[in-house]
Amino acid sequence: MNTLKSNALKEQFVMDMELAGLAVSSRRTYLDAVESLIRYFWCSPADLTEQQVNEYLIKFHRSGPARGTFKIRRAALRLFFCNTLGHGLAHVQKKMKPLRQYRLPQVLSHADCMRLIETVENLIYRNCLLLMYACGLRISEAVKVKVTDIDKSTGCLKVIGKGNKERIVPIPQPVLNSLREMWKTHKHDILLFPNNSGFNPICYGSVGRVFRTVRDYLGLDKNITSHTLRHSFATRLLENKVDSRIVQTLLGHSHPGTTQTYVHLTIPIQEDVRQCLEKIMAASFDQPRP
Repeated sequence: MNTLKSNALKEQFVMDMELAGLAVSSRRTYLDAVESLIRYFWCSPADLTEQQVNEYLIKFHRSGPARGTFKIRRAALRLFFCNTLGHGLAHVQKKMKPLRQYRLPQVLSHADCMRLIETVENLIYRNCLLLMYACGLRISEAVKVKVTDIDKSTGCLKVIGKGNKERIVPIPQPVLNSLREMWKTHKHDILLFPNNSGFNPICYGSVGRVFRTVRDYLGLDKNITSHTLRHSFATRLLENKVDSRIVQTLLGHSHPGTTQTYVHLTIPIQEDVRQCLEKIMAASFDQPRP
C-alpha cells in the first residue's frame, strides 16, 4: 500500500479536513503529506509506530525544507494521526522548528509581466494571468472568479481569499475591457474562466503549466512562478507611492510585515539607497591618498 486511494481512511481524513475548515487546496497538500509518509514506509499508516513516524519527521526536518513547508507537513500528520486515527502521538504535538529562512520574493518589471501575458495564445488563460497581475490575485483566487464577482457599476472585483476573507479590488479599465471581450467568446452564465467542458473553472495547475511554458519560451528565470505576478503587482503599487496599508488590504495580508517585504524591491527605494551610499563612498574616495 503506497497511497490512501480507495481506502476508507482517505474518506475519513477528507471529512476531518473539511470539518477543520481547510480549503480545497490545503486538503490536497495534506493528502500529499500523508501519502509521502506511506510511500516512505510502504505500509498502512495505521500500522506505523510512534518511533517510525518520529524517524520520518526527523529525516524530513534534516532535509532542510522551508519553514512553512515543514509546518504544513507536521500539521497534516497531526490532524491525520490525532483525529483520523485517534493516536495522540507525542512528537507530532511537539514543535520542531527548522531554521528560519528569509527569501525576498522575485518580481518582474511591468514590461516583462505584460510581455509574458501577451505571449499566451489561449484567450482564457491569457486573461486569467492578466487579472492575477492587475489585481494581485493568487492563482487559486483567479481561476474561480465568477461573472457576478465583478460589480458592473464600479468595475471592482470581490475576492474570497485565504481564511474565507473577502476583499474588494478595483479592476483597471483596459483589463475590464479585455475580460468583456473574452467573455463574449464563451458567454458562460456563472464562470469567468470556464474549462473546455464548461462545467468547471480552469484548473489552477493548468494555469501554472501555461505560465511555465511561456516563461521558458521567453528565457526568463526558472524560479519565477505565476505567483510572481502577485509580487509584481504589490511592488508596482509601492513604487507609485500607494500607502502600504492599502496594499496590505488589496493583497488580503493579515500582517503588515508581510506587505513591507515588497518595500525592499521597489526601484525608487533601491535608487534612494544607492544615491545615499554613493555620497558616503564618494566622500571617502575623494580624500587624497597618503
